[in-house]
Order: sequence, then structure tokens, then C-alpha cells
Amino acid sequence: MSINEKPQGFHFARHLDGNGGAEVLEWALLQNGRSHDQVWVHCDYEDAQIQQWLTRQSLDPLVVEAMTAEDSRPRVALFDQGALVGLRGVNKNPDEAMEDMVSLRVWLDPDRIITLSNKPMASIRDIQQQFVQGRGPKTTQGLFSELCDRLEWYVSQMIDDYEDEVELIEQSDLAEDHLRRREAISNLRRRVVTPRRYLAPQRDALSHLSVEPPSWFNERTLMHLKEIRNRLQRHMEDLDAVRDRTVIVQEELQAQVSDQLNARMYIINIFAAIFLPLSFFTGLFGVNLGGIPGAHSAVAFLLFCFCLLVIGVGLMVVFHWKRWF
Repeated sequence: MSINEKPQGFHFARHLDGNGGAEVLEWALLQNGRSHDQVWVHCDYEDAQIQQWLTRQSLDPLVVEAMTAEDSRPRVALFDQGALVGLRGVNKNPDEAMEDMVSLRVWLDPDRIITLSNKPMASIRDIQQQFVQGRGPKTTQGLFSELCDRLEWYVSQMIDDYEDEVELIEQSDLAEDHLRRREAISNLRRRVVTPRRYLAPQRDALSHLSVEPPSWFNERTLMHLKEIRNRLQRHMEDLDAVRDRTVIVQEELQAQVSDQLNARMYIINIFAAIFLPLSFFTGLFGVNLGGIPGAHSAVAFLLFCFCLLVIGVGLMVVFHWKRWF
């Protein structure tokens, strides 16, 4: 394949005009050196030709390796030429779980921003739509802060969904369909784990970038990143609250199931206590030995049944008087 032939992993390139719009750049133009400043390039890091293109962009080999790695965690690394940032975004693709967060690798320098992901991202589409409407970011660092903002916004939507789910579970009748509710609680708890795993390092990465920023970052971008960092911290607290609420609901469900079981076992034990002496007498009088009282009497059986009835009723009266049931 010729280097000028557009690879499948190339999604788009835009030249920011500084007024909220962006000009489309073709792949062939990117092969002729950096002919424009304030350029945004978005590609798939799994594409081999994209990986080769990155090696020709005067980037540190460590940057290229980090941006094309099979797996990554949110982080930030500063270099002389710019900043490498790893982020995670909510998966909004059809038929996929939103908590399977999509990896986004970002290279940012004063004149360009390169973003790489192996799946479509709603945050990227949102910013593209902003450029179409003429109200997009005016600079690459403004684009980066807007991208972080959109990633955070989708995280907030995901947490709102979690909170709605746990509220439905809390308001449901725990006395019915215990198995289904246990499965719902366990499923929600598992789904909360993955976002919590990525949001903590993502918060730390943005905190690092806002505390020790590149020299060419302006004050507005820093303030925006600090605000996003604070919102991420609040989202982590909300995830912890969702997890704690599911634990409480699960404990309530287990307690209620245990109470129901104990109540049923208590009733069974009461009946066992009533029938225990009755079983003793029937067993005693049922032995096949000579000398059993009433063996030759026509009314002995009726009298024996009446005595058993009196004993059973008497035991029930005693248990009720003692408030055992």
C-alpha cells in the first residue's frame, strides 16, 4: 500500500480555523509534512499503517510505543515536544456495555493534537458536530480540554443510570422474587467496578496535568482541567455511594430471606414440639406386646384418640400462653 493511500485506520483530520470551524484535511496532505498548525488527527491505533505514520512524526519512540500499546491505563507523561495523555471514555456503541470503557490515547503539542482509539467514541462525534455548527474549539489545547469535558459528561450520564437502577431496586418489594433481585444487585456491583478502576487514574492524570502543565498551556485551559478533575472526584464518590447502597440493599434482602426462613423453621419446630409427645404415646401403645391397656376394649381406641387430642390442644394452649406463637 502506498503511503499516500488512505488506510482504513484513518478516520479524519481537521485544521482548526480559530473561529469555531475546521477544514477537512486529506490523508495525502498529512504525508507531506506539517503544512498546517492547529491540526487534529484522529485514527485507529491498531492499524499498522497508522503505526508507521506515527514513527514518521518526529515523536519519541516511547510515545509511539505508548500510543499503540494493546492496553493502557489513564496517565500523563510530559516530553520536550508535548504531552502524552491516556484517557478512558464511556462505551456508547450499540450492543456493547457502557462500562467497557474505550481507550483514548492523545498526543498534544502547541500546534497539533493526535487522538487514537480502536472504537468509535461519542465524545469525538460531539466535537466534530460542534465544528460543523461553527462553535467548536479554537485551539488544540482548547480541543483537548473540551474532549476531557465530553468524556466526563458521559461518565456523569452513566452514573445517573447506575443511581436510577439502584433506586429501582431499593423501591422494589424485596419480599418477591429474591433470586431476580440478587442477580440485579450483583450485576450492578460488578458493573461499577470497571469505571471506578479507570476514573481514579484519570482524575490523577488530569490533576498532574493541571498542577504541572506544559509551558504553552493557557490559564483558561488549566482552570477547565481543574474543574473536570473536581467533577471526576465527585463521580468517584457517587460510584462509591452506589456500591454502598447496593451492599445495604443486599444485606436487607439477605436479612429478610433469613427472617422468613427462621419464621418458617420456628413454625415447624412448634408443630414438632406438639407432635413429639403424641408420637411418644402412639409409639408406646403401638408395640405388639401383651398387657397393653385397652387391648380388648371396644372403646379403647376412641378414648386413646380423645386423650391425644386433649394433649395436643393443651400443648397449643400452653405455647400460646407463653407467646411462643
